[in-house]
Amino acid sequence: MNVVDAIDGRTARRNRNRDAVLDALIELADESNDEPTIERIAERAGVSYRSVYRYFDDRTDLMLSAITRVMGNLWSIFDVENLGHGPLDERIEQLTTVRVAAYRRLAPLARTAVHRRANEPAVAEGYDRVREYLREQLAQQAQVLGLAARISWCGAMAQGALLAQYRAADMFALASRIAQDGDRDGLPNVLMEAQSQGLACVATDISAIHELIDNGVTGILVAPESPEVLADAIHRLITDPMARATLGEAGRARVAAAFGLQRNVARLAEKFGLAAQSQL
Repeated sequence: MNVVDAIDGRTARRNRNRDAVLDALIELADESNDEPTIERIAERAGVSYRSVYRYFDDRTDLMLSAITRVMGNLWSIFDVENLGHGPLDERIEQLTTVRVAAYRRLAPLARTAVHRRANEPAVAEGYDRVREYLREQLAQQAQVLGLAARISWCGAMAQGALLAQYRAADMFALASRIAQDGDRDGLPNVLMEAQSQGLACVATDISAIHELIDNGVTGILVAPESPEVLADAIHRLITDPMARATLGEAGRARVAAAFGLQRNVARLAEKFGLAAQSQL
């Protein structure tokens, strides 16, 4: 074996180990909500702790490299062919299928990126670049449908700003649907948040949403995959301010009574026998 062969062999081994570290980080992120430690990454990859820092400058470099590796496999998924062409139902189905697949693949690393973005601008930049790409894709669809002037793309916002948006709104609509593989919302937090601010809500009747919305009493429920029925329900509320106010207040009262913090803390305390002790 000559010198060139030896160098090529070392380079190939280094690249394999580097890829193994990235794959280990991605796998561990998939398995847990917690950011994996370097020790766990090294153990999963079958390399030493010190080797990780031979392949990457620091944790930020490792994180960015992992995001780049995942994105390299996902850009083809993100690209929706003929987004502005064909029957509307087919375009919606195609776009939502792409988004669900991308979310499942990106969510673990996205959680880690969100935790690190405040202190590591490079991670924040990579994360925001992906979000902007996805936003532009939705904006393109809105443009094709002639809805661009009616939509404000607010992006991520702090809780206080979000609450202000709820309070400034007239109503809230959430058209949850069941994915082809059966995946679905459970009890959406966003719906509970909207009701807590007294907004009249229209939602699709899947999973546990009926626990929040008693149709015609605390909101309006419609069947999933029924855009005409959903549009009619929204139109009825738009043209009936009294109904909006009545449903909104009933929904707010329902959330406060059944899902409020004090109420549920008291129920938990009772389950553990703590309520009786506190009365002694």
